[in-house]
Amino acid sequence: PPPLIPREDRHTVSGRIAASGRELVPLDGDGVRAFARKVADEGFESVAIGFLHSYVTLDHEIRAAEIVAEKQSVAEEKWAERAAKSEMH
Repeated sequence: PPPLIPREDRHTVSGRIAASGRELVPLDGDGVRAFARKVADEGFESVAIGFLHSYVTLDHEIRAAEIVAEKQSVAEEKWAERAAKSEMH
């Protein structure tokens, strides 16, 4: 069967948590921000975030979700401003 999510819409960022819960590689916030920009620019309706060993600690998932939500909020505000301006004309 075809994949649920096309390969070009799947993204990875650096960051690694050991099975013990110890952070091995810090989350790449810039990589998450770049992905969040793509999400906002291309109008994705939803995002799934998943990291290995998140059953031990959700730190990377939570931070990634916060970054995406911040970027999405900005995109939604800009869209609302554009929509309001277009209604005025």
